[in-house]
Amino acid sequence: MADDFVTIEHFESVGQAGSAEALIEMAGITVLLADEYVPLATMGNLSGTVKLRVPSKDAERAKAVIKQMREDIEARRAAFQSIPEGCCLECGMPMHPAVDTCGICGWSYAS
Repeated sequence: MADDFVTIEHFESVGQAGSAEALIEMAGITVLLADEYVPLATMGNLSGTVKLRVPSKDAERAKAVIKQMREDIEARRAAFQSIPEGCCLECGMPMHPAVDTCGICGWSYAS
């Protein structure tokens, strides 16, 4: 069965691979992680060692899921960086430094 699986991506950690694995599985694609224990055994000294493998017939779809995941991460990072300091991280409205809950949308640092 593993013979028709292909490696479509390498990750530095099991955590990174696990995020992609979950999204790909949600798309209905079977996923295998290979070498997921190598970063632990080497104390993280090897990069790109966790392999994400999928059936060859689903490789392009799985790559598209990973591409979308990375685009979403970059969009969130850009949006977060565009919020001025001292503003609500949810709606962007100014917040007084002594207040931890936004009076506009209710977002809180505690949530």
